[in-house]
Amino acid sequence: MSDEKKFEAFKRQLVEETERLYGAESREKYGGAEVDASNAGNGHGLAAERIARGFQARLNRGRAELTGLPIREVQAVSLALFRESAGDMDRKYL
Repeated sequence: MSDEKKFEAFKRQLVEETERLYGAESREKYGGAEVDASNAGNGHGLAAERIARGFQARLNRGRAELTGLPIREVQAVSLALFRESAGDMDRKYL
C-alpha cells in the first residue's frame, strides 16, 4: 500500500472515530448536512484538519483554565512543543 493510500485510510479512520465520539453533539450544534459536508470535504482531508484544529483549541482552552495562563501563552507553548516533536520525528524517520 502506498504512503498516500495509507494516509487517506488514516484520515478516514480519524473522521469515523470523531463521528463516533462527537457526531451527535456536532449534528445537534451545526446540523447534519453541515457535518456531512465537512466530513466529505477534500476526501476527508479538510474535515480531518478541522477536527484536529478544533481538538487542539479545546485542549488549549482547558489548559489555560487549569493553569490560569493567558490563552496566547498556552498556544505558544503548545506550538513550541509541536515543533519540537515534529523535529524529533524528522530526525528519527527521515
